[in-house]
Amino acid sequence: MGQSASSTVISLVERLVARSGDLKSELVDFAQSPRFARRLDARLDEAADRLGFLDEATAVQTIDQFALQHRLADGSTVVERFVARRRPLPEDERAMLLGWHDVVEGIFEVRRLDRGAVVLHNLLDDLAYRTHSNMGCRALRKLRKGMFVVARIVPVHPATDDWLVSG
Repeated sequence: MGQSASSTVISLVERLVARSGDLKSELVDFAQSPRFARRLDARLDEAADRLGFLDEATAVQTIDQFALQHRLADGSTVVERFVARRRPLPEDERAMLLGWHDVVEGIFEVRRLDRGAVVLHNLLDDLAYRTHSNMGCRALRKLRKGMFVVARIVPVHPATDDWLVSG
């Protein structure tokens, strides 16, 4: 890839990572709207322990799975319905959101910090993922080479090899 193409991909990634937090917040609000309340409440009830307790991490993961991967009666996902209803939506943001259904879950070893991102090695599929946080570099600063994290990540955009922490 030439210098110009590389710069274009980097600016696309930076712009989409910056937008991803607001878009994810809108998507979560949409997933928690009355139209999906019965189905989401059922998923949250299933995720609770036998006493009905649901810790924050499990609730966040359950909502994330529901918004990105849960198939509705018509076969669509919540994120697909969100994209269909959310106007205006630039094509690159639309592609990013629709790519989020391709979640990678795993146990990751931190390989290195890399220009505002972290390179994670997934112990389950043996692949490395250059991963960003929509909360910025600060969210990744506590990670150190050799640490292990359990995470869900989603692609930033189909035209890139970059990923984003989800959940």
